[in-house]
Amino acid sequence: MDGVAGETHGQVVLLCGVTSFVDPTGAPVDVNYDFRDPAMVGAMRKAIENGWEIGLHASVNARQDPIRFRRRATSRGSARWVSAEGPEHHYWATDAETPERTLWAHASAGFEYDSSLGLNDSPGFRRGLMWPFHPFDRERAQIVPILEVPPTLMDGGVFYRDVTADEGAEAISAHLRRVFTAGGAAVLDWHLEQCNPARLRGAGPVLSSVLLELAGDGDIFWASPAELADWWQTRRKRLE
Repeated sequence: MDGVAGETHGQVVLLCGVTSFVDPTGAPVDVNYDFRDPAMVGAMRKAIENGWEIGLHASVNARQDPIRFRRRATSRGSARWVSAEGPEHHYWATDAETPERTLWAHASAGFEYDSSLGLNDSPGFRRGLMWPFHPFDRERAQIVPILEVPPTLMDGGVFYRDVTADEGAEAISAHLRRVFTAGGAAVLDWHLEQCNPARLRGAGPVLSSVLLELAGDGDIFWASPAELADWWQTRRKRLE
């Protein structure tokens, strides 16, 4: 989904497209808006004023031309009021063979984190990890100098199946319990269009109901990906 103001992720992150489907390098599944449109700019300004993070929702073909991607990524902060700290690729469209090739371009562009190593159709952990980590590039035998904040549950991971609201809520809760029991970080990818209760079997309202039940739990650290990445880097330096 890509709506008026991009996507909401974990209720705390807003992402906007870089290339639309009408761009010469665009893909048919890219966004159908221009993030420089005054309506988009106004929506992002309002989001920033209300404490939201603005991230980069990289277009599908960005990975095919790392130089162009760096140029696009560098311009992400061309408006002085916004600076994107990390990308999440539309359709998780990093390099299909070796995602680390794309992550190197992210690091070269100056991003602090990436959040693209996720799954579409089930809850889970694409690299077997439910915690931020530095990806290891087997081709270069090097650690990529960027922090991966891995998505652990996308709306479709539950609601692409024919589930009731109660079944969906239990599936979300079961995932969160699994992560919390292991002391991990749950990173949620919920599209803005799910704010419409008629969309995707009520995925938006169901998530809201689950999170509201957890809102008063003082043992949970609520953060955007940028805040989580900053906390992780600060913690690591203190432990060195």
